[in-house]
Amino acid sequence: IKELSPDQFVPVILVTALNDHASRLQGLRAGADEFLTKPIERHELELRVANLLALRHKEAVLKQRNLELVELQRFREEMSALIVHDLKNPLSAMLANIDFVLDDQSNSAETVDALRDSKSAGSRALRLLANLIDLTRIEAGQLQLRRSRLAVAELVTPLVRQRGHLAGSRGITLDSTIEPGAEVYADPELLSRIIENVFDNALRHTPRGGRIAVCGRRATDVVRLSIGNSGAAIPPEARKRIFEK
Repeated sequence: IKELSPDQFVPVILVTALNDHASRLQGLRAGADEFLTKPIERHELELRVANLLALRHKEAVLKQRNLELVELQRFREEMSALIVHDLKNPLSAMLANIDFVLDDQSNSAETVDALRDSKSAGSRALRLLANLIDLTRIEAGQLQLRRSRLAVAELVTPLVRQRGHLAGSRGITLDSTIEPGAEVYADPELLSRIIENVFDNALRHTPRGGRIAVCGRRATDVVRLSIGNSGAAIPPEARKRIFEK
């Protein structure tokens, strides 16, 4: 009977003259939800039927809510992909135009600094969009890493160089020391974005005249990459939540 409706909870009460323990166990193992031995007391039977029907109703409600959550998750994933797609194109165009204007040697120092700040903000917005789509893939179990062997210096050096002008305009000193031969087996895109996120956070919270130091060194079978700055420390109450979504 239950196999006829595998997607629904079909309550079954066995009503039998059998009253031994072995028979009760056999009936429950077969899938019965209740086991009543004759003679049957009417009120007890009605109460057990009512309880099972209430349980069936709750199961149906939970199933409907689960379907709604699945649909909501699908909608969120589609919206995330749509937002990323629709925002990446204008952001990429803006960054390309900023690069075009930066190539103009007649720009004043103030204009160049403003353009570089704009480019940095635009690049960060692109990374945030990429983080959003990655988060959606992680929660759906669909994120695929594209790992390769790469030198840490090849990731860090361009990043420091790109932000050198911005740091200089704020009087911030950048120091980068990457031990030769420091290599990792990782996804270059994801790892680059992680480093950029931490580095840009340090840049935003380093006071004028401060210092940011990047250090990469081999430690046994791993590479330890440290990014530190002379700004204020992260408040203790925020440290427990720093890796929350």
